[in-house]
Amino acid sequence: MSENLSPNKKYKSLLFFFSDTFLDEFITKYNFNNSYYNNVKEESKFKVLPYDEFLLNFITSLQQLLSSNIVKNEHFLKLKLEEVLFYMVQKYGIETIAFLHQPIIQQHHVRLKKIVEKNIFSKLTLDELAFLSHMSLSTFKREFYKVYKMPPSKWIQEKRLEKSAEMLLLNKERPIDIYTAIGYENFSSFTQSFKHKYGITPKQYQQKKMNQ
Repeated sequence: MSENLSPNKKYKSLLFFFSDTFLDEFITKYNFNNSYYNNVKEESKFKVLPYDEFLLNFITSLQQLLSSNIVKNEHFLKLKLEEVLFYMVQKYGIETIAFLHQPIIQQHHVRLKKIVEKNIFSKLTLDELAFLSHMSLSTFKREFYKVYKMPPSKWIQEKRLEKSAEMLLLNKERPIDIYTAIGYENFSSFTQSFKHKYGITPKQYQQKKMNQ
């Protein structure tokens, strides 16, 4: 589309509408994941590209097909859209579609944060958190690191231990009574993790802080 009108003040545009899922599948299908996710930056809300010969021929071919039954076929339209997106990426780089995918990434991150922070102290596994976030485990780990700058297992453990220290001091609860409330399966595992972080056992930590 353009804001410039022709001398006769006539204006035409050809619009494509597609889902977030389509763009996700396109990036995965053509293996743009690594380069895209590693280099995506904050982008503008629009992109201006030269009206070159390929785009001219592409639009002309679509206009010729608009009256046929072929262009109404969903698979055909999908292939045509993939064709023009692939051309844009190959000629102008992956950043040419970054502005399209950036809002999708932001939505994924918002959903991921809601799921994770709602379930910090539950016994859900990373596989289950990934499922709730509508991601594969590998994608979940990658996107989690982007949001929290830390692997999910380490971040979750840190938050659980911080919460346990707070409960030991503010609520004065016994260590044996809190480990299940913060997501640990057994007391020995909780004690070992706590000692690794704070250098002393939960009970010793509680006594030391209360005597200060």
